[in-house]
Amino acid sequence: MSDSAATQTPATEISDPAAFRQAVRSFFDTTVPAVLDGVSGDVARGKAYRAALFDAGLAGLDYPKEFGGQGATPEQQSIFAEESEGRCRRSTRSSGSARAWRCRCYETTAPTR
Repeated sequence: MSDSAATQTPATEISDPAAFRQAVRSFFDTTVPAVLDGVSGDVARGKAYRAALFDAGLAGLDYPKEFGGQGATPEQQSIFAEESEGRCRRSTRSSGSARAWRCRCYETTAPTR
């Protein structure tokens, strides 16, 4: 975790929905491009993206805090999904019987179909 992340309020501690939405937008508009600048390769970019997601308090939104997640409210989860739509593409891999969704905004190569 970076020094700035240590003093940053986790996004899920923002109770106002509009402020939470702005924090998520800021993450995608400002943080992600800055974190990925100069990082090459999908694996390295994926690791940098996930670290930034964790530092912003946006990783594991749907997991309870007692299991290491953020314990986000359903409204916060919905806001994150809305704001990440269009920035993330559907994974081509299956997860059991359901298609998996994961953010691929950090990938440099086009997804395979």
